[in-house]
Amino acid sequence: MAITSYTGLKTYVLQTEDSAWGTAGTPSGSDYLDKVTSASWSMENNMMRLQGIGEGRNATHATAMQLDCTGTIEWQVTDPDFMKYCVIGTSTGSGTQAAPYRIYEAERIGYDADEVKTLTLEMGSAESTADVMTFDGVCINSFTLNGEVGNPITATCEWVGRTGTSSTAAETYVGPVNRPFVYIDGQLQWGGEKIGLVQSFSITCANNLDVFGDFDTRLISQPEPGIRRYDISMTVRMHKDTAGSITDGIELRSVAFDGTKTSTTPVDSADFTASDFKIILEEGTAATDRNFTIQFENAYITTFNPTVETEGGVIQATITAYALAGKTDDLDSDYKAPFTWFTYA
Repeated sequence: MAITSYTGLKTYVLQTEDSAWGTAGTPSGSDYLDKVTSASWSMENNMMRLQGIGEGRNATHATAMQLDCTGTIEWQVTDPDFMKYCVIGTSTGSGTQAAPYRIYEAERIGYDADEVKTLTLEMGSAESTADVMTFDGVCINSFTLNGEVGNPITATCEWVGRTGTSSTAAETYVGPVNRPFVYIDGQLQWGGEKIGLVQSFSITCANNLDVFGDFDTRLISQPEPGIRRYDISMTVRMHKDTAGSITDGIELRSVAFDGTKTSTTPVDSADFTASDFKIILEEGTAATDRNFTIQFENAYITTFNPTVETEGGVIQATITAYALAGKTDDLDSDYKAPFTWFTYA
């Protein structure tokens, strides 16, 4: 008897857009999401046991309720394009320095020109006997971008879907060719100035999807986006930079006081000064080098928490913040563009 075991070595994740709610797309082997390192999915039948009085101690019936399809994906970032679905946005541009690709925040999930389509995700194991799961009606509920000294830039997302189908028809996977962005490529900026001695960061976008059902079906209806929330965290080693060209830990503490870099005490007012927050990932400026910029406006520090330890070395502060929206696009002020990227010619 032959046994086929399934491993991550021959498993892939593909994605493409649905043509309508309930009509799955058909991804090809090159429709990669990015350099995926982990993926999981779950189907919850929400089974309910039923019984009435006088029917004894045991349940007498079982029935399936709403089908919940959910999952998570983690990847190393080489191509930001998939992130438009992660913030519920649309993309435009040509990928040049003059007209970079830009992701615009959108308001609705749907299939009209200004709406964001749902996805088909295919997770396949291309063994001698293939095993493939295809999910349609996929929407991203939350997304986090992570960076840490000594590591590549990574992203994770949590998704919900309409339903899933199994098959044995695997694709020939063709993944991304570019290397992942790494911490060496990047710098964080607050108010247009580089932040010094950053050790790690994360940016989370919560879409707060409204996921609901309907009579006459176990499958969910097309979700509606809720309020969009951008949350930021970073760890910074406490220091003072007298050169004036670096935002140091002492200045970030001042920002936590009132939004400016010079304050020495928390403001006794409800109003703080807002700043832009930006992360620039750039391989260089030679031909074929890539630039990926993550940018937000109206950012505020919400907590500032340094920790002092006897053998802890340089004091390190954990900082949390949020931004109200992506940065207003330089090329079209009608749109907010949290992500832009291009390749140098």
